[in-house]
Parts: sequence; structure tokens; C-alpha cells
Amino acid sequence: MLRVKDLMTIQPYTLLADASLREALNRMRVEELRQIPVIDPQDNLIGIITDRDLCTRVLAEGLSPQDDVSSVMTTEVMSLDHNAYIYEAMLTMLRYNVHHLPVVKNQCI
Repeated sequence: MLRVKDLMTIQPYTLLADASLREALNRMRVEELRQIPVIDPQDNLIGIITDRDLCTRVLAEGLSPQDDVSSVMTTEVMSLDHNAYIYEAMLTMLRYNVHHLPVVKNQCI
């Protein structure tokens, strides 16, 4: 039985909540990401910004690239402990219909 931590190979890219939308867009473009976890200064997960958020909340509403990520991030984020089994991750994603499931250790990314 594999655990989530067994499949992880890199530290994820993250952003602080006061990062600009332009910074988020650039990081996602350069690193070819579809989502970025948003953290506080202590590395606690406080939200997530996805490509869908950027389309539906930024482009559609005409927000400025200088606005903070916190103004459009999703704050009700499902996450999973790094010790969870892979099947738990799959079931969680199916049950809650989520496409991105950040993995945390002691509530931190």
C-alpha cells in the first residue's frame, strides 16, 4: 500500500497571499502549473489558486494583474496528510469532485 509521500518527488511551488496575480500567472506559465497552493509566512496552507480561478475570477471580472492572489484564491481547500494512502487521495478527489488536492505535513505544505 503506497502512501502519498511515496510518490512525491519535489517541494511544490507556493505563493504568499500578498503575491500579485501577475506573479501567479507568470509562475504558472513558466513552470507549466495548473494550480499553486497559497501559504502564510509559516508555510500553512490557506488557499489555492487554479487556472480556473484565473479565468473565472480574474479575466471574466477584469481584475488588475497587480491585485493580490488572496482576492481570488479558493479558501475552502481540501487537503490530505502526506501519510495518507494513495487510495484515500483518489477517494477524496472523487467524493468532493476536486481536481487539485494539496498534500500537507503538520498542516504545512
